[in-house]
Amino acid sequence: MLKHKTHKNKNGVVHYWISEKKSNALLFLHGATMDHDLFKEQIDYFLSGFSVITIDLPSHGLSTPYSNFSLEDSAEVVIQILDIENIGQTNLVGQSMGGYVAQLIALNHADRVRTLSVVGSSPLQQKYYSKSVDIELFISRFLVGLIPYDLLIKSLVKEVAITDIGQAYASETLRNGTKAQLTDVMRKIHKYLRTFRGDPTLQIPVLITYGDLEKNARIKSACGKWADFENRELKIIGNAAHNANLDNPYMFNETLSAFLSNNESNRGGYK
Repeated sequence: MLKHKTHKNKNGVVHYWISEKKSNALLFLHGATMDHDLFKEQIDYFLSGFSVITIDLPSHGLSTPYSNFSLEDSAEVVIQILDIENIGQTNLVGQSMGGYVAQLIALNHADRVRTLSVVGSSPLQQKYYSKSVDIELFISRFLVGLIPYDLLIKSLVKEVAITDIGQAYASETLRNGTKAQLTDVMRKIHKYLRTFRGDPTLQIPVLITYGDLEKNARIKSACGKWADFENRELKIIGNAAHNANLDNPYMFNETLSAFLSNNESNRGGYK
């Protein structure tokens, strides 16, 4: 059972959920327009072995309204919550946007992260993308601005999930937000990805996953290069789209569990 808590800073109130203290911590970060319930199929599975933490990241879910959303601020909010909960190190799992936030945490607070796992996300380094990525991001943002929100929701739901459960969750979450919120978040994510100029190699174990029915070719291509260049573990989740951990929780949970077990010495927990 997770306890619902809040953290207030100068930009707003951030909601998070945390289980009882254990020696190993596992923190889940959702993607853009989603919320902490994206990981509802992971919570019970990992509760016996981990202190499980889920968060409604700034400008998402209950953590709305929130001023000045950014990936960098979201990463710092996570660190603030870890400090509040007296968690020295954690294992991070980030889906899509949450994967970018997780990478920033690992880059800027290397001592706080033991392992990183991403779901339907991609590396921050520009070298893993084709030169057309700026054009692709611009076109996608432009089209989002033109499409009526109801039609946009229907399109996005089919893109992120293939199961009834996954699509119902995505539809409900998107309808709880607004088109203005979605476009603001996407604009800021795209701007950050276009302007990121670092070339870091994380000094921690990294698990890369995406669904076999992932429709974003940019993600699949970049993840393949990321895995090859840095010798990272890459697992493709069968019968799953962008929200692969919700479409196929059994395969994802088994994959993540094996990765964490294989890196058992990288144990994160309370100070």
